[in-house]
Amino acid sequence: ALLVTQFENFDKGPVFYSQMATFLGTGVFNSDGDMWKFHRSMTRPFFTKERISHYEIFDLHSEDALNQAQQRLKEGYPVDFQVRATSPR
Repeated sequence: ALLVTQFENFDKGPVFYSQMATFLGTGVFNSDGDMWKFHRSMTRPFFTKERISHYEIFDLHSEDALNQAQQRLKEGYPVDFQVRATSPR
């Protein structure tokens, strides 16, 4: 509830942004203020009850993707999460 009513008090700040920019880019997870509000308004439709009603399936695929990423990283290979999230299986 605090993040809803007092969101401005929990900004990520420049240190977080600079450390995470390469990984998170400039989207909803790495922005504050008006930029965060813009990105959040764009993503809100994807988090309706109808869209997340099959959470178990999402959880299963997420766990599989993270396990594959962890294995590749252990082997010394880079992992491109954007390609992983947008390419067909």
